[in-house]
Amino acid sequence: MVKADLQIHSKYSSHALYMPYEKIMKQLRLNYPESSFFEGDVWWMEHVAIDGVSGPAKILEVAQKRNLNAVAITDHNTCLGSIEAQRLSKNYDVVVIPGMEISTSEGELLAYGITKKIPFRISPQDAVEMIHDQGGLVAIPHPFLKPHPKKDFTTMNEKLILSLDIDAIDVFSPIFGFQKYWSDFAKANNLAELGTSDAHMDVLLGTVWTEFPDECKKESDFIDAIRYKKTKAGGITKRKTILLKAVLEHLWKNTLGRPFIKFG
Repeated sequence: MVKADLQIHSKYSSHALYMPYEKIMKQLRLNYPESSFFEGDVWWMEHVAIDGVSGPAKILEVAQKRNLNAVAITDHNTCLGSIEAQRLSKNYDVVVIPGMEISTSEGELLAYGITKKIPFRISPQDAVEMIHDQGGLVAIPHPFLKPHPKKDFTTMNEKLILSLDIDAIDVFSPIFGFQKYWSDFAKANNLAELGTSDAHMDVLLGTVWTEFPDECKKESDFIDAIRYKKTKAGGITKRKTILLKAVLEHLWKNTLGRPFIKFG
C-alpha cells in the first residue's frame, strides 16, 4: 500500500490564513504598508492565531519517519510551502504533490497538481476553472464540518458542492473519523475518495491518509490515481491520545507558549 497525506499546513499558512477577512485586511494595511506584502498577500501576523508551525523541511522529515510515500502541503492561499517542499524533496524519500488550500468567496477548495497560485476570494466556480486550466485537480476539504450560520470562507454546503466540477472529496478526519455518508457521496457522484489529516501541527501528520495503488512512484502517478478514482481513505482508529496531544499543543501555542514558538 502506498500512503499519502494530502492536506498539511506549514508555517506559511500562518501568514495567509486570515487574508480573506476584510476587517483583518483593513487592520493589516494600517499596520504594514502594502509595498511590504510578499506576493501581495503574505506577511507576518503576530496578532492572529498560529495556524501552522513547522517548515516544509520538518514536515518532510516527519512524513518520512511515519512511512508516508507522498505529501501535499496545502497552505492557505499561498503556494510557498509547496514550492519549498518540492525543492527540498530530493533530500527525502517522499514525493511532494503541488497543492494549496484556497479561500473562495463561498468556502475552501483544495488544489493539486497546479503550477501557480490561485487568487483568493474569487468564486468557487472561477477557482475550479482556473485549477483545471492548469491541468490540476480540485477536492473538497472537510465537507462534514457544519457551515457557520453567517457566510464564511471554510465549509461548502452539499448543494454548492454538487454544482461544481470537482474531482475528489475528503471523507476521513483525525478528529471526526471515517465519514460513511461522504464516502457514499463520493461513490454516487464519481469522485475520488481522500483521507486527509488537515495537520496544522506535527502530531497529526499522517494520522489520516489516502491509499494509492502500489505503482504510484512520482507526482504524476498520484495525480492520475486521483483523476481516475483509484484512491481509498484510511486512518488510525484509536485517536483519543493523539487528539488530546493536539488540543494541548494548540492551546499552548496560541496562549502562554506563544512567545516561545520557533517556526521550523
